[in-house]
Amino acid sequence: MNPSPTNIASVARLEVRNAARLARFWVLAFILILCSTVGYVLSCLYLVSLAPVSPSHGGETPFYLLGNIEPTFFLMFQAAVLFLIFDAAHQHTRNSIEEVLNSKPITNLEYLTGRVLGIAGLVWFIVAANLLAMQVFGLVANATDFDFGDTLQFHSVINLLLVDAPATLVFWGAFFVFLSQLLRFRLLVIAVGLATVLGWYTLVLEVPYSLLGVVSPSSNDTLFVSDLIPEFASWSSVAIRLATVFLAGTLLLLTSTLPHRWDTAALPVSLSAAGVLLLVCVFSFSVGAWSVVEQFSKPQKWNEVHANYNWDHRMDISRIEGNIDIEPGKRLEFDLTFHFDVDEDAPSSLVFTLNPAMDITRLELDGQTTEYAFQDGLLEIEIPNQLTGAKSHSLRIVASGVPDPRFAYFDSQVDYLTDPDIQAQAVSMFGQDGSVFHSNFVALMPGSYWYPQPGVVDNSYSRKQSGSDYFDLDVEVELKQEDWTVVGTGAPLAKNENSTFRLQPENPVSEIGLFASDFRTDSFQLGEIELSLYLHRRHTRNLFVLSLAEDALQSEMSDLLDFLSGKELEVVHKSLAFVEVPRRLRMVSGGWRMDSADSLPGIVLLKEHGFPTARLDRIFQTIDKEEPEDTRREELHLEIVAQYFGMGVATDNPWTSLPNRLWSHGTSATGELSHILDQIMLSLVSLITSDELHPFSVYWALNVLDVTQLSLFGSAYGLEDAISEEHFSGKGLWGTLQRLEDDYLKRTSTYSNLTNIALPELPTSNGDQQDFELLMLKSSEIARALLDANGSDKIEAWLGAVRKEHFGGNFTYNDLLQAAETHEVIVDPFLVEWIHTSKLPGYTVSPIEVVRMEDDTNGSPQYQTSVHVRNMKDVAGYVRLRYPNERSREWRYPILTSSKAVRVDGNSAKKINLVTSYEPRMVHFDPGLSLNRNEIDLTRS
Repeated sequence: MNPSPTNIASVARLEVRNAARLARFWVLAFILILCSTVGYVLSCLYLVSLAPVSPSHGGETPFYLLGNIEPTFFLMFQAAVLFLIFDAAHQHTRNSIEEVLNSKPITNLEYLTGRVLGIAGLVWFIVAANLLAMQVFGLVANATDFDFGDTLQFHSVINLLLVDAPATLVFWGAFFVFLSQLLRFRLLVIAVGLATVLGWYTLVLEVPYSLLGVVSPSSNDTLFVSDLIPEFASWSSVAIRLATVFLAGTLLLLTSTLPHRWDTAALPVSLSAAGVLLLVCVFSFSVGAWSVVEQFSKPQKWNEVHANYNWDHRMDISRIEGNIDIEPGKRLEFDLTFHFDVDEDAPSSLVFTLNPAMDITRLELDGQTTEYAFQDGLLEIEIPNQLTGAKSHSLRIVASGVPDPRFAYFDSQVDYLTDPDIQAQAVSMFGQDGSVFHSNFVALMPGSYWYPQPGVVDNSYSRKQSGSDYFDLDVEVELKQEDWTVVGTGAPLAKNENSTFRLQPENPVSEIGLFASDFRTDSFQLGEIELSLYLHRRHTRNLFVLSLAEDALQSEMSDLLDFLSGKELEVVHKSLAFVEVPRRLRMVSGGWRMDSADSLPGIVLLKEHGFPTARLDRIFQTIDKEEPEDTRREELHLEIVAQYFGMGVATDNPWTSLPNRLWSHGTSATGELSHILDQIMLSLVSLITSDELHPFSVYWALNVLDVTQLSLFGSAYGLEDAISEEHFSGKGLWGTLQRLEDDYLKRTSTYSNLTNIALPELPTSNGDQQDFELLMLKSSEIARALLDANGSDKIEAWLGAVRKEHFGGNFTYNDLLQAAETHEVIVDPFLVEWIHTSKLPGYTVSPIEVVRMEDDTNGSPQYQTSVHVRNMKDVAGYVRLRYPNERSREWRYPILTSSKAVRVDGNSAKKINLVTSYEPRMVHFDPGLSLNRNEIDLTRS
């Protein structure tokens, strides 16, 4: 007998009426509505309080709320279904509903299905009512310019209401009905039911991101809720939800065979139908789960292929030219010619890496068609005639396709997508896809190898020693969408006729990135420097920032350029474009370094949930009302924007990549010590431009995420700062975040490695993280010691000379030493013993001795403070004394002045004197890089 929809609907209506009479239903409804409302209100708090001061909190606002649902919310709704259904049979008997149903020709299956659909529909109605209320409130808030509120992303609402919630509620309803009929005892049903949902809850929390799409009840968890590239639930999510519904049907069929009421259905028919549904369930789930798992298993295969391929030759590309055609969402086609030289040890074949989703249609070497093999992203080109380094060669490649976003950064030392010890929230912070080729947006990152790049994808520490390859670029980009704009590496693209753009940077670049969409733009010109802002047409809220503060920006930019020019560090590229990109685009590169990928030559990438959608205009309006002076208002606007970016965590902070834009985009080291030298140079540039900049570390970012959870009080400010006087006075601006960074970079385990491992010994068996953090710490300490010992003028002249001489190329260790000798820069022991050995100086220090001296010629008092320092080791070091200046000496947090760095040779002693106009009570002894590790507070004996 086929189930009757009419009978099922009748049972469902009775179930709803019966549940509505229960006091527990209204209690549960109140709790569910309250919890949902609290979640929305918290996201509104982020919207008005934290999102305007930090780009890292923009993803926690109401618009992205359904992509951040914790399993706890689903757990509460599942528990509500349990408490409404566990004693339904008892309620039916007590209310004589069982007698009414028995008097009608209703089968067990119709009866059970009606019960499940009634309760599931009732709870679903609560979900829908909550979402509708939030959406209406957001629409009203936007229409009335009310700050505290925003809409939910439409596609995410549809995914939850029509795909996720129905399947989840129906399955758990069927499961709880099965338990209630099987176990009979109500307390036992509750105990087993709660244990099951808690087990599921734990599973969702513990699985890595790569399996989240299989077990999570929310398809939005892996979609990166977006306004730029909105998406409905993927077909794999739909397949898994269908499998969930089929499993619910299987449970209902099995439950219908349990002897609890009269039924005309035959037992074999129900069991057969249950078996068929179970097979369909397994098939549907297998297809969906395989799609999810395969998405992350393929990169592992690519990594094995490239890591095991041996090709160590060096190709020096001097120029890339040609044409690129982009049809968003459908096809990418390029016709590129590479002009290159080979090393003296001429290779027998040429090896390039190209995204495996691209189809090569033509390949010519020096004008002649040649044979090649292309598999797993490895392009191996046969050389018909032996290549020599005596002349340049050319390689023309024509290919088309849609780049596979998974073919990117698969050589990462930390695979945060599949590591079970890394929480899924890290993926929301860093992104997932190496490229985006959508009908609404195109982002072609160089790390996705959408164009051929020499060598294999293996950027391990021991293999990647050749430095970056810089080349001239001249390509024409044709875009099918006439109203779109293209932004490219190194220079603004000049638009020609027929929607073509010319990309021809003035200076060499080391990588090519292209970004295209329906951008709205604003630009600012200061001499030869062009500053541009490219935001999607939906997010033009902050496009006015450049024009609003034009005079202040011109003054600030002029001062900045003069500052950099005076330090011999002019900007590498004459244009800097800030470009909005989707949330799902990956912002962390691969290899041993896993550096931030948010900065390309001439381009800074901004995630859509950050600056493009931040409500900075509200802050500006408040400033405009309180500050009558135009000049001061513009200065405050710029200060707000600068602080906003500075409060970003990890890849959300564009300031962390400033040293790369000033140094790595122009030159890099090569040879055995290349990683060490690059990091020392970047640390020096960072110290010169801003002493507060730390190099990006994926390990530190993950640590901050674990500790703070980017929570309302636990991130940018910290709970203790939020309730302290310093917070309201501005002194606690960085709070917990800054303390975590400082403590993490200099923790005991990293310092211990300094005394046992010399930098040339890297990599070691300690693991990638310890090796990386050892290199970061020692490089930064070497850079600081170089600056202290030589002074900023000599270091700046040295850096400027090295960059100028090797601009668009590479430098070696000997090049640095020769330039240092020319500019009289002291490099011993910093670039000698401190690099090549693990030895460190170690000091013993006496208490301070203060003696009153004769007054100076103006009659002001003078005091001489003396400290005796002995270096107990045989390695030289440099030390400093830090002391309060006269104005702040009585303050709780005085401003410290540093003395000149003093060299203390190995196994020797020195007396350090300093003269002040007041009698110091305490002096801080700064041992620099040494066994002492931390500063020593010195007082009188």
